[in-house]
Amino acid sequence: MNAPVGVSVGRAPRCCYFSHSDDSSYERAGFDRMYQVDAAIIRILKARKQTDHSTLMSELPGQLKFNSTATEIKERIETLIERDYLKRDETDPSIYHYLS
Repeated sequence: MNAPVGVSVGRAPRCCYFSHSDDSSYERAGFDRMYQVDAAIIRILKARKQTDHSTLMSELPGQLKFNSTATEIKERIETLIERDYLKRDETDPSIYHYLS
């Protein structure tokens, strides 16, 4: 009878596949993420016309293909307000209105 043959499976090295030495692709990935967050916020608000902050924050992970922090999302909301895509409600600042 033949003895069982062991198969050696190679493992990937413990280094990163995404090199930070290539700063242009790293920055480009960051910009792509920013634009995707912006687009997701606009899609949600365009469908609803207005929504509160907690509802927006709870719907965003379903729209995004990656994990994003609350700080990143808040920064993107502020930039969209500055660029006049949305505005805060005058009476309740936790409510956002879509500006068409």
